[in-house]
Amino acid sequence: MVVNLGDDGSVYVFEARQGALPELELAIEANGYDSITGAQYGLSFAISPPDEHGDYFVVEAHAYPWIASSWRSVRYRVFVPTGLVDAPKLLLNMREDAYLESDKIASVKADRDAFEVSFLSWWGDHNGVPYRGHIRHYIRDGTDFVRTQPVVFQALDLPDEWLRLPWSEAQRWAKSSTSLQRWHVRLRDPQPLEKVVHQHDNRVAHQIIGELHGIPKPHNSVVVPPETNPGSDNPAAESHQTRV
Repeated sequence: MVVNLGDDGSVYVFEARQGALPELELAIEANGYDSITGAQYGLSFAISPPDEHGDYFVVEAHAYPWIASSWRSVRYRVFVPTGLVDAPKLLLNMREDAYLESDKIASVKADRDAFEVSFLSWWGDHNGVPYRGHIRHYIRDGTDFVRTQPVVFQALDLPDEWLRLPWSEAQRWAKSSTSLQRWHVRLRDPQPLEKVVHQHDNRVAHQIIGELHGIPKPHNSVVVPPETNPGSDNPAAESHQTRV
């Protein structure tokens, strides 16, 4: 659907029935919003292959239409059918800053037990470029989804990614979390890691890079673009997660 300053996307999943017309099984829509920011702009989605029980999940990612800036946020969610078309169960709900470079805010892929969302987001103005490719890879763990490797597209992005994470998540990617926690608290700052290092010691950066793990293997994922408050010039770099 076309709305002012953009579009409003929806996802509909139909179940094939032998000898009959397909039946609508799941719908992901935005309805009844008072502002254009309620629309699902630049939406992309993926449906997982069914498992041995025929169960599947749907991953969708979208931004919101706005005129002021290409910086938005990307919201990505995971749903499973419940038997009620307009009431699918929400398993994961994430929102992060993202940069809208094309008509899609993110690229989404799904396997039977995992999914991946990639987008452009903050990079501390490295060489004059304020964003880099970000990747979020999750595997299914029962009724939950847990972030796993790869956490970055290239090894040089790992310190920046690590410092942007809250310690509760950042410690998962450190070999000696106790010794690195104080540096994580000290260095976790909106300014680029390279500028922070100049204020301290190059050995600190070498220690961080050396003790972090989760260096990604070569990956063929497509890079895509993040949500800020409309008109904001200083969007926060935090992730917000809700599990139901």
